[in-house]
Amino acid sequence: MSFYPAANENYGFMENMVAKYNIVKAVLQRNNPIANMLKQAQYMLVVLFTIRQKLNIVKQRVNHMKYRLHQMEQLIQQNSSYKYTKGSTINQIR
Repeated sequence: MSFYPAANENYGFMENMVAKYNIVKAVLQRNNPIANMLKQAQYMLVVLFTIRQKLNIVKQRVNHMKYRLHQMEQLIQQNSSYKYTKGSTINQIR
């Protein structure tokens, strides 16, 4: 039994504070917010620098698909026995 009860209360308070500090320190070491921000900024820069290249690839794919569609339409037109009119009548078969 201590003659100074306030000193014992402060000691328990300090133990709690040290324990909480250790918990916060461990969480920050595991999930470092500064390192996470730097990784996100780096990823954002990579995305920004590669977006034009990705856009060009998508444009090439779309153009190739249009080209293939045009080829298919030409083949259908060549092999079809029906006569097509130039926009005056809608072809119901297509």
